[in-house]
Amino acid sequence: MSADFLEVRTPDGFTFWDFDKKVIRSALREVGKDVRKAARQRISKRAVSKPGEPPGRQSGEMQRSIKATVSRSGHSVWVRPTLTKRMREFYPAFVVYGHRGPRTDSANQQSKKRKGNKVAQPRENFMQVVAEEYRKRFQDRLEDAFVEGIKS
Repeated sequence: MSADFLEVRTPDGFTFWDFDKKVIRSALREVGKDVRKAARQRISKRAVSKPGEPPGRQSGEMQRSIKATVSRSGHSVWVRPTLTKRMREFYPAFVVYGHRGPRTDSANQQSKKRKGNKVAQPRENFMQVVAEEYRKRFQDRLEDAFVEGIKS
């Protein structure tokens, strides 16, 4: 459930050690919060969704599971749904990719092709859509943070 990677270049002649990590981390944290907010908003519609649409909200557990985490090194930020205590299985994957009904595989199944029809058709990958929407703003914000965080 991830989008393509985004590359932000540092000004010529500089390495990552020439920058103040606090400034870069705070910029990553801000961007992560914005993307998390947009992702939660994308799946906030309280209705039954159709295949290809963003998932609908029933309990709000998938909304609450979306977290933004800055890496320990301070080089990246992850925004993703996580497994929570109230989820028995990681169901955002079932929602995005669809799933078959229980016990549709037979005991003598030899091939990798799965038997049975999908009970729930795949929904829109809301994290990928939000990442694409925020790509330009993310790049601009990090370029500003690199300029602001140059050590003297």
